[in-house]
Amino acid sequence: MSQENQFSFQTKIKDILSEYPDAETCWIAYSGGLDSLVLLHVLASIQDKIKQKLLAVHINHGLSSDADLWVKHCQDKCADYAIELQTFSIDLSHKSDKGTEAFAREKRYEVLGNLMSSHDLLLTAHHMDDQVETILLQLMRGSGPDGLVGMPQARAFSKGILLRPLLDYSREEIHDYVLAESLSWIEDESNKSNKYDRNFLRNRIIPELLTRWPGALKTVQRAAKHQAEARCLINEISRSDLEVVCESDYRKLDISGFNNLSAIRKKNVLRAWIKQNQLETPNASIIEKIITEVIHANIDRNPCVKWKGGEIRRYREYLYIMESLPAHDVEMSNPWNLEETLELTSGYLKAISGKGNGIKKAMLSSDTVEIRYRQGGEQMKLSGRRETHDLKKLFQEHGVPPWTRGRMPLIYYENKLIAVADLWLESKYAASESEAAWQINWEWRDDQ
Repeated sequence: MSQENQFSFQTKIKDILSEYPDAETCWIAYSGGLDSLVLLHVLASIQDKIKQKLLAVHINHGLSSDADLWVKHCQDKCADYAIELQTFSIDLSHKSDKGTEAFAREKRYEVLGNLMSSHDLLLTAHHMDDQVETILLQLMRGSGPDGLVGMPQARAFSKGILLRPLLDYSREEIHDYVLAESLSWIEDESNKSNKYDRNFLRNRIIPELLTRWPGALKTVQRAAKHQAEARCLINEISRSDLEVVCESDYRKLDISGFNNLSAIRKKNVLRAWIKQNQLETPNASIIEKIITEVIHANIDRNPCVKWKGGEIRRYREYLYIMESLPAHDVEMSNPWNLEETLELTSGYLKAISGKGNGIKKAMLSSDTVEIRYRQGGEQMKLSGRRETHDLKKLFQEHGVPPWTRGRMPLIYYENKLIAVADLWLESKYAASESEAAWQINWEWRDDQ
C-alpha cells in the first residue's frame, strides 16, 4: 500500500467525523479482529485532529475458548494507542430462534446502544466486502429494495448515530493497510466455519465471483445505490397513498380508498402503513394474507392477521393496526376508590369530582365501586331512552371495535351495571347538570 492510500484512510474518516460537530464521543466497536483494528489505528492516528473523545468497546461473547485472551489483546492495543477501553460480557446461553449469530448481534448492539448519550457516534468497521455479503444474503432471502440497498454509511441508532466509515474500502485494501503498518490482530476461528451463511459467502462464493468478475464488489455496491434510488421513489408514492387511505389517523386505513389502488400499490402502501406504526414489516405471504383474508372478507366478519409483534384487524370499512394485544382475563374484577386513578391491564380509569355529566354522587353510599368486564347479556337503560338495551347492541350502534369490547371496564355498584367506561351511564345514576357527580375518564394503554 502506498503512503498516499494510507493517508486516504485518515482523511476519509476525519472528513466523515467533521460532519457531526455536535458529537462529543465516538464509541469504537473493537473486536480485536483485522477490520476493527484498522478503524482503531486510524482513529488513534487522528485523535489530536478531531473534536470527539474516543472510547473503545469490546464485547466478550464467551463463545471461544480464547475469549479472555482476546480481551487482554484489546486492552493492550488500546493502552498502546492511549484510547480508553470498556469491556462487557454477554450471556448467549438463553435459547433463541434467531440463531447464535443473529442473537449475538442483537445482544451486542443492545450493550452498545445503552452506552450512548445524545449525539454520540458509534463507529463500526464494516467495509465493502461486508456490504456485498449483506446484499447477497438479502437477495437469497428474496428481499426487495429495502433489503437490497445494503447497509447505509450512517443511520440513527440509540440516542445518536451509527457510522460505518470504512464502507468504501475493500477487505484487500484494509489488509494492505495492516501489513504496511505491521499491525497484529486476532483471528476468530469461527470465521473459517462455512456453517454460517455469511462465512460461506465470504470463503466460497465471493472469491469465485471475483475470479470471474474482478470488479464485482464495486458493481454490487453500485447496484445497491440504484436500489436506494428506487426505494426513494417507492417511498414517495407510498407517502402520497397513505395520505389518501389514512387521512389524519395512521392507526386505521380506509378500505374504499385502498381498493382504488393497483395491486402493486396496495402491497406497497400496506408495508408503508406498518412502518408508519413502527411495527416489524411482515413477509410477503403475510401481506398477501392481509389482502385476501382481511380486506376481502365479508362485511359481517371481523378478521385478523397476526405476525411477530403486530396485528391487523378489520371492522366495517376500516383496517386497524396495533401491537399484538396482550392477554386479558375477562373474569377478573377490581375494587375502585373513585378518588384515585385505577391502573388496569387495558388502560387507566380516573374520576373527577364535578357537576353533571357523570355518576350521580347522591346514588352512592360510598366512593368505592367495582370494575368488571363483559361476560355477555349485560343491559343498560340510557338517559332519554325508554327501552333497556343489550350492551352488544350499544357497542354495534356506536361502532366500538369488537376486540376492544371485552377489555373495556364496566363499572358496577351493588352488583348493578351503572357505567361503561366513559361511554354510557345507566339513566338512574346519571347526574343532571346541577348535581354533584363523578365524571369518568377512560384512557387506553398504547398497546391496546
